[in-house]
Amino acid sequence: MRWMLWLLLISGLGGWSARAVAVDDGPLGPGSHPETGILQVLHRSQQTRLDRLPSAERGTPAAEVLEISVQRLSRAMGLQQPVELRIISGDTVAETVHGNVIVANDALAALPEGERMFILAHELAHVVLRHWSQVGDLYQQYIPGSVTPEKTDAVADALGREASRMARRHEFDADAFALRTLRELGYADAHALSALSRFGFQRDSATHPGTRKRLAALCAIDEPAQIETAAIEASR
Repeated sequence: MRWMLWLLLISGLGGWSARAVAVDDGPLGPGSHPETGILQVLHRSQQTRLDRLPSAERGTPAAEVLEISVQRLSRAMGLQQPVELRIISGDTVAETVHGNVIVANDALAALPEGERMFILAHELAHVVLRHWSQVGDLYQQYIPGSVTPEKTDAVADALGREASRMARRHEFDADAFALRTLRELGYADAHALSALSRFGFQRDSATHPGTRKRLAALCAIDEPAQIETAAIEASR
């Protein structure tokens, strides 16, 4: 027998997603093992996602640009925990997996430097702010111990609402942290706004605030005149 557990998993800019994970409740499946907890299910789902992303060639000029950018941002943020950079191709722009793996498309190297730095800083902010750990804590509160259909069915709606609120808050927090980091490095605020608007104006989703809300939130940080002007330009 198979049942579905809905998970809201951390990813990055344009990469957060709500996805269903099928858990086998048979004799060999995780649902039947008394020690299978929600953290193991979350980890397995994240690893499946990571394994499916197409890897890009390492050692290229684009890869070097991304590696240098991540190193520079890590130093600026005072990042203590180790971070792995996975360079990929395909449709995904950037995301954070397992709370310490930064996934970045090699096409980011061709973006204007300030935009690239904001996107990567946003992903690193998820690491610094320990967002993945907070997601795990939330799921454990709702689904303690072993994962069973009875437990997940009973809390699915409430957990979904709370996880969605947390995911959106994490996006705002990561944007703000990234903006402040770019300011410390001497980049203009307009780079952050143009990075957010580059991929089109998205509406609210289960895990992401809409693009206009994210731009407005950035504009509210200290409210410098130049950021408001840039926001107007970005929204045209």
